[in-house]
Amino acid sequence: FARFFTFTWEYGEILCKAVHYFQNLTIICSVLNLIGLSFERYYAILHPMRAKYMCTVTIARRLVILIWSLSVVMALPILVGQRQRLVGGARKGYWCVEDWDSPLIAKVYNLYMFVVAYVLPLTLMTLAYTNICRRLWQVKYQHPSLRATHSYMRPDRDPSSPEESLEVCNFLRSSTVHREKIRSVNEESTRRQVVKMLVFVVALFAICWGPIMFNNVLVAFHVLQPLHHGYLKPMRQGFWLMGYVNSCLNPIVYGFMSKNFRESFRNTVSLCVLGRDISRHRTLCRCTFNATT
Repeated sequence: FARFFTFTWEYGEILCKAVHYFQNLTIICSVLNLIGLSFERYYAILHPMRAKYMCTVTIARRLVILIWSLSVVMALPILVGQRQRLVGGARKGYWCVEDWDSPLIAKVYNLYMFVVAYVLPLTLMTLAYTNICRRLWQVKYQHPSLRATHSYMRPDRDPSSPEESLEVCNFLRSSTVHREKIRSVNEESTRRQVVKMLVFVVALFAICWGPIMFNNVLVAFHVLQPLHHGYLKPMRQGFWLMGYVNSCLNPIVYGFMSKNFRESFRNTVSLCVLGRDISRHRTLCRCTFNATT
């Protein structure tokens, strides 16, 4: 991104290659992490029994090592094409640019990055989150019938009189219906929040990374100029900033759109600032309220 504000490259061939290599490395590593998170959610919701022995700390560490190893290898091609070139006439300078041996290799490389860093993660995340949303809505329509069946399968009591029996049954039924309504509302709220977060994650990735990826492909196929003339310079600056914004927003989306994370974060801040544990205080209040009622 800094190259938009400088007219020459003064740091040599090695740094020219290294800077762009690590830039591609972080991009690929970021999208592979997003893929890993989507599959972790997929297994946790669609295959909860399998997730018990697949979603462990040991496997998470191995997955992190695998993601970084793949990123290191998949980012290597830029070391071949990124070069320092002497430019200028009376006043000479250096540019750090992509300079492939043939236009065909340039096209293949940019298509490769387009597929690896955009099409593949977007497709996999869409498939995983679509299946998750489908399962959540299936559970929504299955629960009412299960709750109705459960409410009418209670064992009969043997009270002293029919009037007392009817009163006890009505009381138990009304209290059960009330609890089931509260549970249904909570489940519906959680379900909507999860679906909203999943849709937002995919849309955010597509919107933020799409423009710069399409720009690179269009430049490789000579639809757009490689030089930053006129409107192309501010446009590409905005495209790169959008990609960085995606990486900045992902922790916020994954974290603060999760109810459990918000409660844990609030509790941690309270513990650090006020010196007390909110979650324990709330649990104590709930227990006291239940005991009095």
